[in-house]
Amino acid sequence: MTTMTSEQAYAAAYYFLDKLYFRDRPVHLGSLLGSMSLLADGAPVDDAIVKDWRDAVQFALAGSKATSLTDSQAYAAMYRFVEQLRVAIESEELGRLLQELATRPDGLPADPVLAALWDEAVQYALAGGEAGRLTFGPPQQERAAPSSEVRRGRVGSAPITSHSRFSSKGSAGARLALLGLTMRDDLGMKGRLRRRPA
Repeated sequence: MTTMTSEQAYAAAYYFLDKLYFRDRPVHLGSLLGSMSLLADGAPVDDAIVKDWRDAVQFALAGSKATSLTDSQAYAAMYRFVEQLRVAIESEELGRLLQELATRPDGLPADPVLAALWDEAVQYALAGGEAGRLTFGPPQQERAAPSSEVRRGRVGSAPITSHSRFSSKGSAGARLALLGLTMRDDLGMKGRLRRRPA
């Protein structure tokens, strides 16, 4: 039985969901992946994701004192994480995805193709893989990573390179402003991202 940390489970979830996104390109899953992506300082783009992920992990651990998750518990955390978003935004699209992600009695995906993809995601995370990072400027070097990395060439007139660091003292709103995004707090969607009007 494989065990992993919460951070490794997060990386596995990102990898798995990223592969599913590029299969069908569901809009709400793409938004979730964007929010899960890591900034240069290692924090997710959307600070609310951290709490949502912790809640999903605690749900998967069913209140135990364990500090690591089995691969089936990590899958349950990922499922719960997506389910929380589906409920929050009332997404039929994510509802269909969750039906597809149904589990067998051992807690792993019932669909053999998805089971193999989950195993690949777990191996990726255990080998040191992480959630996608937002990188700025021309790519320094291509690496084997989830395919949803975002690259932007400029902010204003100054190029931003992948070596740029965001201040850990800065607010999430300031970091998002650099990306042309704002935190959404209308419609009770605090913590969700939206594009700033042009």
